[in-house]
Amino acid sequence: LLLPRRALPPALLLWSLVTVAMFVHHTDPAYKLTADGHLSLPLFASPLALEFMAGCLVGLAVKRGVSTLAGLSLGLGLGLLLLVGGYIGQHFPQEAHYGLTRAGIFGGAAALIVYGAAGLERSGWLYVPRWLVFWGDASYSTYLTHMYVLWVVAAVWPATVAARSSAPPDSVDAWLRTASAIAVCGCVAAACHVAVERPLHRLLVRRLALSTASGRGADGGA
Repeated sequence: LLLPRRALPPALLLWSLVTVAMFVHHTDPAYKLTADGHLSLPLFASPLALEFMAGCLVGLAVKRGVSTLAGLSLGLGLGLLLLVGGYIGQHFPQEAHYGLTRAGIFGGAAALIVYGAAGLERSGWLYVPRWLVFWGDASYSTYLTHMYVLWVVAAVWPATVAARSSAPPDSVDAWLRTASAIAVCGCVAAACHVAVERPLHRLLVRRLALSTASGRGADGGA
């Protein structure tokens, strides 16, 4: 946050190289073979941080108005997600959730899709309806609340023995629990976004405008 804007791309590249090196340095199999192991990794060694860095680079590109090959990027991202990601998910489910494979395949696909969609929207080739924009705006509230909601749903509606002993596609109970959990997560996130996130954002913008802008600029920002 303290670096000048022009230093962000090389800084993010350096950060990503350090992250990969530190992840490789952690040779304990427990870190790489289980979900708990990955979640126990230090932040500077977690491959999931690579997805954050990719998002930063996409944000910088969109902010600068860069939309070169947006359509191709969107197509490649969707192909990578559906074809390669689908194959990885079916045959290597553990790698699909954690590690460099997850960050490279699914994080890379997400970055390409977001960059491509943003570029097409900027150039007028893609229209995003307001309801979809709302759920995009609420994504951060979803991120902050979904784990707590899932814990509550799991406590209120515990998995049956049959659901625990079979794969989710073979269990109606598992499908119903999953759909219900997604719906509840969405409701809680929307409420949090409207009642908490938006008011805090408006308050922060108003405070920053009053403290940094001139009188006329502050009035215009308000």
